[in-house]
Amino acid sequence: MLEKILEALKERQGEPLKKETVGTVNGTVNGTVNDTVNDTVNDTVNDTVNDTVNDTVNDTVNDTVKLIKIDPKITINDLALKLNKSRRTVTRIIKKLQNEGVLLRIGSDKTGYWQVKER
Repeated sequence: MLEKILEALKERQGEPLKKETVGTVNGTVNGTVNDTVNDTVNDTVNDTVNDTVNDTVNDTVNDTVKLIKIDPKITINDLALKLNKSRRTVTRIIKKLQNEGVLLRIGSDKTGYWQVKER
């Protein structure tokens, strides 16, 4: 009976289960099944969340570049308001773009402007 359960699980999940984990019907088999199901669910949820977060961050970075191209003299405060982000978040994005060589500040903070280089 246990062999049939293990074979069915192998076929459904595509992952081999360790035979040494099968000790008792109620304890270890349930634990192995739960671990397999939990791993599958966690991987799916994590992938979905990571994709959503990455898309949001990339959209914010791209929107920042677009706004700077439209108005090279835009301030961090104005960017924060238009992007609906905190001043600190915008500062972090700008620092990242400067480190990547995409964004360059020409002149002073007060009277200067941004220069965008294509990525």
